[in-house]
Amino acid sequence: MTRLAAAAALGAAYLVLAFAGMGMGDVKLAPAVGALLGWHSWRAVALGTFAGFVLGAVFAVALLAAGRVSRKQQVAYGPFILLGALPVSLWLA
Repeated sequence: MTRLAAAAALGAAYLVLAFAGMGMGDVKLAPAVGALLGWHSWRAVALGTFAGFVLGAVFAVALLAAGRVSRKQQVAYGPFILLGALPVSLWLA
């Protein structure tokens, strides 16, 4: 039951973020990642989500500092969702 609730919660959270500019592909990926992390615990959902945001932010700041992107350009976030979730999932397995 935790998996279903985590999938719904993370999907809803990303859907709210879609109104602020998050891509719909990321919104579609969120329930699957929520179910994966919800398999372990709510703590895993929080850690995996936070790790994805941190990794994405570090990468975006590095791209901005290097002059590779401007503040107006979008950066794909899906890989960072997975890069944050998979190590947390493997660590707690």
